[in-house]
Amino acid sequence: MSLQGHLLVSHPQMMDPNFHHTVVLITKEENDGASGLILNRAGPVTTKNLWKETFKEEMDVEGWVHSGGPVYGGKTPIMALHKNEKFSEQMVTSGVFLTFSKPVLRELMKEEGDCRIFLGSSGWQPGQLENELNAGVWFLAEPDTEDLFYTYGEDLYKKCMTVVSTEIMNAMVPELTRDHFKNAPNN
Repeated sequence: MSLQGHLLVSHPQMMDPNFHHTVVLITKEENDGASGLILNRAGPVTTKNLWKETFKEEMDVEGWVHSGGPVYGGKTPIMALHKNEKFSEQMVTSGVFLTFSKPVLRELMKEEGDCRIFLGSSGWQPGQLENELNAGVWFLAEPDTEDLFYTYGEDLYKKCMTVVSTEIMNAMVPELTRDHFKNAPNN
């Protein structure tokens, strides 16, 4: 099973400050490892200021830049997660796309207000993420597309942990049916 497009929800006791109480969208999984974006960490920089600092030009956009993770490699540190296939440079999951090149980012930001801008990303070497999942460091969850764009911070983490906790409990406790009680005394 490919993890691309799924959410990683950090274990509540994860001590790594880079990932404590985080929800990470896996944006890519291949033989050379996996990469993702932390969805619930807004940074201290506005999109407008980051654009001016990085590309030395003005851009009339609002919003905060999100910290996608501790990895800052690549040609451009800025990425946009959005729902407009017209500006897609990579499909993450059905109806959710990534853009990272300056010309496409520029056009996306002029036309599309419904996107999240990220600086940095998260990354795993081959086999590393699978080992962390097996060790219980992360819980795996299906994404709710609306949450990828509208639920922020600790609210997103709490919502995902509620879903994960419910799934764990349902797996541990067999579903009760009438057959379980057919020999029970009537009161």
